[in-house]
Amino acid sequence: MNKLNLPLLSFFYLFFASIYAQPTLNNSVFPIIGDVSEYGYLSSGQNILPGNSGENITWDFSNLVLDLSTTTISYLEPSTTPYFNSFPEANMAIFYSNNQIEYTKKTADSMIHQGQYITGIDYQLYSNTRLDLKVPLNLGESFTDDFATNFTNPSGDYIVRTGTIESTFDGYGTLILPEQTIPNCIRIKTTKYSHDIVGSSTVDYYDTLYHWYSPNIRNYLLHYNSFTVSGTHYSFGYLRGNFHLNLDEINDQNFEITISPNPSTELITISIFNVEDSKKTCYIFDASGRVMKELTLTESNSIVDISELKAGIYFVRIGNSEQKFVKE
Repeated sequence: MNKLNLPLLSFFYLFFASIYAQPTLNNSVFPIIGDVSEYGYLSSGQNILPGNSGENITWDFSNLVLDLSTTTISYLEPSTTPYFNSFPEANMAIFYSNNQIEYTKKTADSMIHQGQYITGIDYQLYSNTRLDLKVPLNLGESFTDDFATNFTNPSGDYIVRTGTIESTFDGYGTLILPEQTIPNCIRIKTTKYSHDIVGSSTVDYYDTLYHWYSPNIRNYLLHYNSFTVSGTHYSFGYLRGNFHLNLDEINDQNFEITISPNPSTELITISIFNVEDSKKTCYIFDASGRVMKELTLTESNSIVDISELKAGIYFVRIGNSEQKFVKE
């Protein structure tokens, strides 16, 4: 079971205004089927500090160094993956390039972990599912959940795991990365405790995780995890590689977009509704997040030539709105 906790408004929040409008974490950061996110691992030995919490924070990670290891995360229909029959509530499978698959139930306001398959461990079905993300979430708000699962590890030991998780919107501000600076980012701090029973022994895990999101981009941009296992401390992190952000386009504009014909081979018509001004910047992304076209649309119905694109799935993005189409 889970609970959403609302903070008490302090004197500071009542009487002092922020430099920037406070962003809200909402489901615009949720992945969709077809997304592919690429991440590079942070090189070991870096003294990485997550930085401060609060309003209008600057998190400067401009000197981060990546090693040669990368991972690709693909968001798939569960039916296209092994073990999907074991997770009947899941409507999204999150496939990691290291052959780990997480099964998730995505709703309009939550991402709920159903279980996972890891090579060498077989699958883990959560008898008490874990709430990984809950929206909307504003500064200082948090949610908590408890979870339970059991599985057999590669050594053949049967493990019973229970735990608790709490996530808090603990700050917003400017995220400085090695190649781009992104304003009005949101940081979610998560603390997770897991207790394993292995025969007559027990093992405790304490994790502190940080995820940075932009309200304009699906999936997190930066992940940092500091954790302790039986008194020994470890840490790791990874940085998103394939995302595009035009800082001039950061706004709260939402449009209704339609694309026809869909699928198409040469030309598509992009129709925009709820338009307040005539000129809009339009991006066409491929399934990996690369920008394939950047257009300025001046009409509510615009004809776009896509003949040079390879066959596949593409996304049209205008403001905070997005629509998928297929090039045949």
